[in-house]
Amino acid sequence: MSSKKRRETKSKPRARAVNKGKIEIPKKYISLALVLFCIFIIGGGIYNILEEPPLAIGIGGLPSSLHPYINEQTSIEAWIMMLIDGAIIMGFYMTYRSTQVSYNRTAANRWLMGGIALIILGFGGNFMILQLKQSLL
Repeated sequence: MSSKKRRETKSKPRARAVNKGKIEIPKKYISLALVLFCIFIIGGGIYNILEEPPLAIGIGGLPSSLHPYINEQTSIEAWIMMLIDGAIIMGFYMTYRSTQVSYNRTAANRWLMGGIALIILGFGGNFMILQLKQSLL
């Protein structure tokens, strides 16, 4: 048994030496970067990079930041959609956060009501932009 203890103590310093050179990134930063990347993708960031749409287009002689076709968008519209989708995701996070502070009822209610408000505003914003795009045709 004493030889096993010696082997265990010998292997621990080697493992520490290997881990010494690694850079550790906190998981919360990785999660935040992943969420921001998903918002960028959902909002049409790749479309903006590949197609390079104009900032605004002329409809009836007036500039508009909304493209009249459903399957196309201007770059301003893409950034607006990213903000709206970010509000939805923030609302879902706030509702989740309300369960983490359940010991404080007033704080939990504030987090929950704020989260629900952001979710409703986000989905309402998405619906409103789709309705506006359909009315431009």
